[in-house]
Amino acid sequence: MRLQGRFDDASRSHNDGSRSYDDASRSKEKILSLIPDPSKTAQPLLFEKRLQYGIVPKYNYNNIKKIIESTQRSDFFNSLYYQIIGLTSLTSGWDSYDAEPPNYKASTNALKVLGYLFQSDFKPTRIMPSVEGGISFLFIQNIKYADIECDNDGDILAGMSDRIGEPILWEVSEEKGLRVTISQIRSFLET
Repeated sequence: MRLQGRFDDASRSHNDGSRSYDDASRSKEKILSLIPDPSKTAQPLLFEKRLQYGIVPKYNYNNIKKIIESTQRSDFFNSLYYQIIGLTSLTSGWDSYDAEPPNYKASTNALKVLGYLFQSDFKPTRIMPSVEGGISFLFIQNIKYADIECDNDGDILAGMSDRIGEPILWEVSEEKGLRVTISQIRSFLET
């Protein structure tokens, strides 16, 4: 109510219906008087200071850092999830030839691969539809290349190449094979 009274004072006009410049400037001063002077208010302690003085326990600080990092990571993987879902809406001949769009089997396996990549905190360079029908996860590091392809038949295939020698190709079987495949690709790219 106090605040409403100040705005009522500011909007009052003269008996003849006109407002003078003085009334407008006085009402502005009244409104500005509501804003606290920063030099007279206590500045809040920074999070690090609160941590230093024991106001926030140390484990909370570490947890908050982890949450921020995991949120950024999960945002990346969420965008990949929606890319996979979007790839299933492609139509036949999406590549201007006769490529089949990814089907239910390919997208289900791709989401499984994405889950393992998230658990391993291993980000693919790109996700794209395969011209052979399916969804491919591409990993590129300098001249090294690797991919995991989930095809429309329900198979998961993997490959690695240093672009000099012969590529190494294999079929991924079961969940344990997927974990091993991801760690093999990661170590291949990092060496």
